[in-house]
Amino acid sequence: MASNRALLLKGGRCHPTPSTVGHGASQRDLPAIEQEPTKGHKAVKVNFVLPTDAVAGKVSVVGDFNGWDPLANPLRPRRNGTRSAVVTLPRGRRFAFRYLAEGGRWHDDDTAEAFEPNGVGGHNAVIHI
Repeated sequence: MASNRALLLKGGRCHPTPSTVGHGASQRDLPAIEQEPTKGHKAVKVNFVLPTDAVAGKVSVVGDFNGWDPLANPLRPRRNGTRSAVVTLPRGRRFAFRYLAEGGRWHDDDTAEAFEPNGVGGHNAVIHI
């Protein structure tokens, strides 16, 4: 699943870890996945949002929608104390994703609607658009 580009985040091998985003956090601190239809309604803008302090260092949302490329959708800081990345996805499909932080640390989104095995001993979050 992790490509050589995933290693560019900060050298080393990427291995899934049991880290979760939102575990033990207050409701205000939980990650959010917000969906908004685009004009024409053939696609949906999906906003992946994390509190700035939820994951240390740089973090990207990676998934089958971007070839698991950590350089494709880095989360950017926002003035409201969060960081986010917006991805436009086609309607009527399901997508697997995870958050990938510096050093190849994988993080789960406990608020995802579903999870599926990822074939490397962990699981991916799933969203349906």
